Amino acid sequence: MNESVNFNLKIVFRSGRELKLVVSGVELDWLFDTCFARSESHFQNLGDREVINANEIEYFVYEEVKEDEL
Repeated sequence: MNESVNFNLKIVFRSGRELKLVVSGVELDWLFDTCFARSESHFQNLGDREVINANEIEYFVYEEVKEDEL
């Protein structure tokens, strides 16, 4: 993924709680690494001040953020 691109990310947890935030391409790569067991960590830093437990994610969707939307 292109690290200079930002994405709108929506995460839906098993509890039904939703989290919406803008993340960098690097953060999205880290989330994929965690979800696909490429690392042993279950917790992930996202956005400015969010830490999530990846084991609680039901699903997530994302889309590229245009520069004029930031």
